[in-house]
Amino acid sequence: VFIEWDAKDKKKIHDRNYEAVRLAIKRAVNGEPSVDEILAKKDAAVHPFN
Repeated sequence: VFIEWDAKDKKKIHDRNYEAVRLAIKRAVNGEPSVDEILAKKDAAVHPFN
């Protein structure tokens, strides 16, 4: 997880990271996304900062 060094709102950082981890764990437990879904979308992935 990237955190901007100049970020001022520590609670917002914590809350967003907490929710991201919860979602990642939930998806992992449920096997989401499937390998087939990942492979189907791999060529459409783009870097958000390019």
